[in-house]
Amino acid sequence: MIVRKRAVALVIALFMMITFIPLSAPGAYADSDMRRITLIAYDVTTGETFTDGISWVMIQDGYAVNKNSYTFPIGIYIKIKAYLNNDSPYVATEWRKHDPVNGETVSDNSEFRDIRVELTDETYYLLVEPKCPKDGGRHEWSQVIRKATLSEDGEIHSKCGKCGTEELVSTIAAVGGMELKTAFYTYDGGAKEPVVKVYDTNGDTIDPAYYTVTYEDNVAPGAARAIVTFNTYYEGEEELIFRIIPLEAELPEVQDFTYDGETKTGVMPGTGYTLSGTVSAADAGSYQAEAALMTGYEWTDGTDEPKTIVWKINKADNTLAVKAKTATVKFKQLKKKDQALAVSKVLQTVDKGQGKVTYAKSKGSNKITINKKSGKVTVKKGLKKGTYTIKVKIKAAGDKNYDAVTKTVSLKVRVK
Repeated sequence: MIVRKRAVALVIALFMMITFIPLSAPGAYADSDMRRITLIAYDVTTGETFTDGISWVMIQDGYAVNKNSYTFPIGIYIKIKAYLNNDSPYVATEWRKHDPVNGETVSDNSEFRDIRVELTDETYYLLVEPKCPKDGGRHEWSQVIRKATLSEDGEIHSKCGKCGTEELVSTIAAVGGMELKTAFYTYDGGAKEPVVKVYDTNGDTIDPAYYTVTYEDNVAPGAARAIVTFNTYYEGEEELIFRIIPLEAELPEVQDFTYDGETKTGVMPGTGYTLSGTVSAADAGSYQAEAALMTGYEWTDGTDEPKTIVWKINKADNTLAVKAKTATVKFKQLKKKDQALAVSKVLQTVDKGQGKVTYAKSKGSNKITINKKSGKVTVKKGLKKGTYTIKVKIKAAGDKNYDAVTKTVSLKVRVK
């Protein structure tokens, strides 16, 4: 019986030795077939890594290796487990591969993961965070934002809904400056919406998702506004001014004329304004028009009020010319009345030109007179044979299109 019991004990001992031979037993595989897996804990709140205070377990086919780093053959399946000590201040959350921050999440079960050893050495991170003092489990974090302004920094905090613990996550730099991509436009009738760039006090560009831009007075010439309204991580409002430059309208060209019976245009149409009032006429006179700017224009003198324009058609001059400077009256001792009539016929040889003609008194002969108003010729005494010189003032009274004109003409009356 004793021998049999010793034999059984020896068999069990040998079995135990075989069972717990390291999984990377030398001679089983070449070095090129082996890959190392490392298990590390990562504190998500501080960024620190550690291995103490945790029971690390790697299992292949039911056999365990209680280490955080070990070598296994390529292509086999293993399981990884991690047990935090009861007095650990942490609670485990998930496993990540290769990188604790940006690596692939391979399990949200912190105590179990099936993995196949790949062609490269690999590190798996067990993410841990401080326990919630309320119940020893995970904190129930929510984000608390204290928004940055145009003058003060903001902060992002995490706050536990169970215990009220609040931790600073990051600082939000205050708004440091804003600029317009384009500050000046030339008017073309379209709405202008320049791109706005916003920077924080660190000189970094603030994401456009965190502000909206609205525009006012951004079509017509003048000062336009871009209004930046912040949201999410920022608050406040700021106004930026840009300008829309008007087009230039030349001052209207004005021309005066002299009456000739033809229709004249005194104000030339141009670009950037409309005309009203009288711009064309045929009769002599003074005319007035108004030039009003079209939308988007200003005068070259920098003003924008309507312009009053006065133009003229001046009266033409009358024409008075003498066709006969000497006339012969053939009569012998005619009565004075008949002699006066003969002299009147002489006066009719004068070209009276335009307008109404009246005669003033004659000078140079005291025997022949002409009434200023009526132009009637009077012979004071009978005219004897000889030559009589008289000066006749001829006047064209004028009208709306002709100027009044007066001309003195010397005539000779020869009596035979």
